[in-house]
Amino acid sequence: MRIYKRIPLCFFSIGTLVVFFACTGSPSTRKADNPVFLTNSVMYTFLDPSCIATNIDEVQRIYGAYGEREFSFLMYTIADDNGITLLVLNEMGSEVARITYADGIVGTSDLVRRLGFPAEYIVADFQLAFYRLDCLVSALSSKGISINEDFSPRVRRFSEGNKEILRIDYYEKSLEFINSLRGYRYTIEWGATDE
Repeated sequence: MRIYKRIPLCFFSIGTLVVFFACTGSPSTRKADNPVFLTNSVMYTFLDPSCIATNIDEVQRIYGAYGEREFSFLMYTIADDNGITLLVLNEMGSEVARITYADGIVGTSDLVRRLGFPAEYIVADFQLAFYRLDCLVSALSSKGISINEDFSPRVRRFSEGNKEILRIDYYEKSLEFINSLRGYRYTIEWGATDE
């Protein structure tokens, strides 16, 4: 069994531990043509950056819970037709970890690599939340995953058969990502520097 089967798609992995580290290192890269597990049997293949719904260039606040563990951290996010860059920041605004996706390659900072967390799952979560619905439906419908999106209020639901596996609730300046299959949730707020 592949180890990735048991690792949830989430931001908590880095966010829980970055407080113990305060340095970055040399980047590591890995081809992202290998899909990741969306469920225990369904694989998610990364989509082209052109599927981004809206370009992002801002500081975001991420906080949430996985079991009894809670986490909170800042992240500078850049996402457009060229790719995705996620910079985890400490409270002073210094970079402590980095994940990138461009040209079919996931790149990570030394911290992410040393902790052994699969950055591919973080990139997958990002795409599920911020990429266009038509791209996601095209990629997942043939694999038995249905995606329904309501717009008043806006909610994106992913289901396998009759079972909802994850949902994303969108608000004016935030979203809530709830993975009921893996048992974690987190909120992303933008405009974090205005607080």
